Amino acid sequence: MVEFAGTAEAARQAIQLARRGGRIVLAGATGPGRELSGVDLSTIVRGHLTISGVLANPTGISRRGLELMAGGEVDVKPLITHHVPLEQFAQAWQTCAERRDGAIRVMLHP
Repeated sequence: MVEFAGTAEAARQAIQLARRGGRIVLAGATGPGRELSGVDLSTIVRGHLTISGVLANPTGISRRGLELMAGGEVDVKPLITHHVPLEQFAQAWQTCAERRDGAIRVMLHP
């Protein structure tokens, strides 16, 4: 499972949703001040989870992720937390940048 959102909530969800023996790649939390609290470490230990952090996009991860989404194998709709008209771009940008109102991904609509 690869997490690109960069939020603590997305990382927590990835840990909770990973299958036993699964691998989680945290690729989105690249900015300063990203902290992960509220994770029961026994979930990781008992689940035999491997968690890796990457600074750059490993070769093929984005392509494979797009293939999985296009094939309907991965549903990203729950990650879209806000729907905003294109005219409100500045407000959407601020909401996303400040992670206001639980923002994970903000979808702009024409």
